[in-house]
Amino acid sequence: EKVVAFLDINPLHPGHTLIVPKAHYASLDQLPAALAAACMEVAPAIGGALMKATGTQAFNIIQNNGKIAGQEVFHVHFHVVPRSAGDAMSGSWCKWRAQSLANRDAKMLLRSISEFLPATTQGTPSAQPSPPSQPPA
Repeated sequence: EKVVAFLDINPLHPGHTLIVPKAHYASLDQLPAALAAACMEVAPAIGGALMKATGTQAFNIIQNNGKIAGQEVFHVHFHVVPRSAGDAMSGSWCKWRAQSLANRDAKMLLRSISEFLPATTQGTPSAQPSPPSQPPA
């Protein structure tokens, strides 16, 4: 078992649960893909169980990286927060403010981001060579 889940000691809503990898990584960008997948593999079951146990109709998955983003505990963790209509988190609790971005600027930003992604994320061949193909027998 690579991950654990437990109730948050300062819940945003009753049932607020944390999904935490057992191995220490300070932020999501450091977390190996397989371990990130293990965390998300249990998320649907935990979210479903929380809704049934708390009688709620929805849930959020929240993950913060870095102090500026609101991270307070510097060990990767995912918050699974049950939600119901009219709860204390209703409305724009996160206070998102959308910003417009010109199409040209968006394309330039996308190119820049792509330069920093591993080849496997971009859909291009990875550094590992493919095995040679076998000729038909």
